Amino acid sequence: MNKKQLRALLLSIVLSSAAYGLWVGLSDPTKIGNALNKIGIQGCIVLLALSLVNYLLRFARYHWMMKHIGDKVPTLPNLLYYLSGFALTTTPGKAGESIRYIYLKPYKVPFKHAIAILLTERLLDLLAVWFIALLGIWTFEEYRWVIILTAVICTVAIILIQQPLTIKVLNHYAKKSEGKLIGKICHFGAETCERTKELLAAKPLLIGCALGIMSWGAEAIGFVYLIDLLGYDLNGYMVAAIYSAAMLVGALSFLPGGLGGAEITMHLLLMALSVSDADSVAATLICRIATLWFAVLIGILVMCYLEVVSSHAPKKTETDHSDATV
Repeated sequence: MNKKQLRALLLSIVLSSAAYGLWVGLSDPTKIGNALNKIGIQGCIVLLALSLVNYLLRFARYHWMMKHIGDKVPTLPNLLYYLSGFALTTTPGKAGESIRYIYLKPYKVPFKHAIAILLTERLLDLLAVWFIALLGIWTFEEYRWVIILTAVICTVAIILIQQPLTIKVLNHYAKKSEGKLIGKICHFGAETCERTKELLAAKPLLIGCALGIMSWGAEAIGFVYLIDLLGYDLNGYMVAAIYSAAMLVGALSFLPGGLGGAEITMHLLLMALSVSDADSVAATLICRIATLWFAVLIGILVMCYLEVVSSHAPKKTETDHSDATV
């Protein structure tokens, strides 16, 4: 990783951490401490373990998608590269996670493949979280727009990508503006759409959605468990739906890591279910630390390891036999 990329990484982490630290500072530390006492060490371990389930299932989907479009990367190194992307989860739309491509270069993975997989991941995550949100968020009339908007975005995106006309139009403008920047962008867009189309065919779409529902379902279960530990006997489906709706609002806001949008939504919906203001704030903070910030920490640690340890690079014999280019 060069100095410019490292500066971008540090700036993203510092800004998002500062914003979060400000919110934590404005909250009542005593009430948050009381909530942590209720949860206990065992509860914290369970929450972090469920987050790990989320990360590993999403990696399984990611690794499968890479194989599906012809990229061959050994499982363990690929897991490390995947986790390193979490260091930039707090970038808008998690776009910074594409930094994984830096580590995939020795395996001759085309950049268009990396982008196609990243776009497919975001779309599958939206579909999975949308499905879980359907368990109860429709009850809250003021948040129905989240369900409707997500459904429209996913449907339109899948239709556009699956339409041969989309690729034809991009190829047309690529040829028309050959040699120019717009032409190069259109050419790259057409190739990326081709790969994304493969990943959104019936079989990979179903597999991707199933793994997505299981992975995000693990964190939703963790949120239900958290609310239960705080002493509230609420409908589990409704609480899982609140977690998912908060994730959707965060994603649709396109703010770094969904910061702000996800937290406010989670806090307000919990209060709508008669959770006290103090417990709602505490639950929101603890949930986001156990999911979002735990992922960022793992990403930073793995990235530091990859930067320090040179053995993460593939051996020559591995790249020689790789047919990762398409």
